[in-house]
Amino acid sequence: MNINDSMDGLKKAANEDPKQIILKSFKEIFSFDCNKTLKIFIILISLVLSIISGIGDYTKIIIEDYLDILMNINAVMFGLLFTGYSIFQALLSKKFVIILLSVKEKDIDINDKSMLLRNNEYFINVMIIQFFCVLLDVIIMLLMKCINAINFNIIFDNYIIIKDVIASFVIFSIIFINLFSLIEVKSFIINIFRIFNLSAYYQAVEYLDEIKETNNNI
Repeated sequence: MNINDSMDGLKKAANEDPKQIILKSFKEIFSFDCNKTLKIFIILISLVLSIISGIGDYTKIIIEDYLDILMNINAVMFGLLFTGYSIFQALLSKKFVIILLSVKEKDIDINDKSMLLRNNEYFINVMIIQFFCVLLDVIIMLLMKCINAINFNIIFDNYIIIKDVIASFVIFSIIFINLFSLIEVKSFIINIFRIFNLSAYYQAVEYLDEIKETNNNI
């Protein structure tokens, strides 16, 4: 891949509008271009759990329990993402940057992108969505605290169906969005694995060349 084209791609990405970066993050994570079967399964699971959990008198407790579990998981995942991104940055020596700029990402069919740009964009996309999930969970948790201050059941006493529909929708949104973001961590880990292997390979090649040059000079 042409190095100059790759460098132009990096420069363009550095000047990209933040709104476009966020929109691209949502488009990539919530599209069905990859992990299609798994995402359909998650939608079905989210739908079943939301219907079961949204009906009854213990909806608020169930939502709070879901949020508590997911917020704990998201806190760990957010730390993992930052650690992984730090590892990625630590591996970027001057020579390795040139190597990643010269390698085309295999799964990109439109608008050729270097492995460096593609992985950097993907890391940012996953972290943005993970941050959005944390923010969403916090907002819903605060709303639940407000709801606890009033008698939710009395307000919807004559509209039980409406209450169940709203509760089911909230539960579905929580599970669906959070699980979609979590499955992307799998791809994130795979990317770190690929980059580490590539880095190790070129370090080994460089070391063998040094040994060969040393032996030739003896």
